[in-house]
Amino acid sequence: MEYLYKKSFNTRISEYELQVEKTPKGKKYITLCRYVADKDVKDPSEKIHIHPEALTNLIDSLLDCSEVLGFQLKIINERFPLEKKEKIKFRYLRGISVKDLSIQFDTVPEKIEKILFEANIPILDSKASKPPKSYRQHRKKN
Repeated sequence: MEYLYKKSFNTRISEYELQVEKTPKGKKYITLCRYVADKDVKDPSEKIHIHPEALTNLIDSLLDCSEVLGFQLKIINERFPLEKKEKIKFRYLRGISVKDLSIQFDTVPEKIEKILFEANIPILDSKASKPPKSYRQHRKKN
C-alpha cells in the first residue's frame, strides 16, 4: 500500500492516525486507526476503512451528531466546488459586493475575498459597497 497522506492527533487516552492509502490497483481509501495510550503497542486497537464516496454523508452525519451531543464542530476550512467559485467570480465582476456575495453564498466575507484573491481579481476595499467597475463599464463612460 502506498500512503498519499497521513495525519495524527491525540486525545487524553488515545492517539489517532488518518491515512489516505492507494491500493496496488489504484483505488484510494481512507483509514482511521486508533491506538490506545500504551506506547509499547505498535498495532492499532481499532481500524476502520472508509470509501471516499462515503465522506460527504459521513461529514453530514457528524455535524448532525454534534448537535445531539450538545457541542458545535469547528469547521476550519469551508470548501467551495469549482462551480460555486466561478459563480462568485462572475457575480463580483458584474458588480455584486463582497458583503452581498457572502450573504448569497452563506459564508463570511473573508472567504469570498480569499476566492477572489486566489483568482487574481483585485479587491480595492473590502468595506466598499461595490467592487471595481468591469472593463466594459469603464469603457462606456469614457
